[in-house]
Amino acid sequence: MAYHIRAASRGTTPSLQICDVSACSVRMAWQPCVSSGKEEAELDALRRDEAIAEHLRRFLRTTERYLKGELDGMPRLGAWRRG
Repeated sequence: MAYHIRAASRGTTPSLQICDVSACSVRMAWQPCVSSGKEEAELDALRRDEAIAEHLRRFLRTTERYLKGELDGMPRLGAWRRG
């Protein structure tokens, strides 16, 4: 499986999108929620980093299970969220 990874930043708002090239589908898309402005900037940055890391761990766990043959079929769109 080949993947196209698009990471972008619009101002201070990062976004990430991972697409499966062979299936022409988005396997993961992420963009942070806008905070209410009450929280400190450092705490927001830490939460963003933790959220990115968790999304990537789930995505990679699902991919690993697929490659090992532990899944019945190809993971459905958003399957990494349930893993």
